[in-house]
Amino acid sequence: MDLYIRRGDTKFLKFQRKDSEGNPILESIDKAYFTVKNYSLPEDFIFQKTLADMDIDEEGFYHFRIDPEDTNKMLFSTYRYDLQIEIGAIKRTIAFGNFIVKEEVTFARNEAWDG
Repeated sequence: MDLYIRRGDTKFLKFQRKDSEGNPILESIDKAYFTVKNYSLPEDFIFQKTLADMDIDEEGFYHFRIDPEDTNKMLFSTYRYDLQIEIGAIKRTIAFGNFIVKEEVTFARNEAWDG
């Protein structure tokens, strides 16, 4: 699944684990990593969100956000992301795709308080 964001914007994301019948899995996970890279080969990432950055609701949705600071210095381009979870010794990638940074018009340095 591809994700789109305007550089410097806030984007709210969520995910929910489901069983083979489509029912939410409410069992907690030990670790989670949402990682964005230039491409899938290098070990260095541009930014990463972990389980500590996420909140879980009563329906088993994990909520997290991408902040302006995460994308402010990125070029308008296509990157790669994945979302990996860990439960004990089991690691599983549950989502991956392109992370597409679109152009912005109002840059952070152009924002002025008008109050």
